[in-house]
Amino acid sequence: MATRIKRHHKKPSITIPLAVVAGFLPIGLDVGQQIKNGDWNEAGNVMVHNLLGINRWNNKWDTQGFSHGLYPIAAGFGVHWLASKLGVNRAIAKAHIPFIRI
Repeated sequence: MATRIKRHHKKPSITIPLAVVAGFLPIGLDVGQQIKNGDWNEAGNVMVHNLLGINRWNNKWDTQGFSHGLYPIAAGFGVHWLASKLGVNRAIAKAHIPFIRI
């Protein structure tokens, strides 16, 4: 008589990488401040400047806005990647902490 092999199946779940979300926080605050003031056009200008470096006021490219947009986002992805490589996310999963990863 053959024995049955037990197979484990993990149901898919949504996880939120906190480092990546934290990277989007500075640009979200800048854009949110402009929207709170009611200036939707300026909110778009701030977003383009912080992510792409295109200064909409003088149509030149500069990296001044990257400190509130591109750099924190890239750092968040980097921290998330490093935490995955070091096994931090696996340890969080083994501790049965739902939805959250670094």
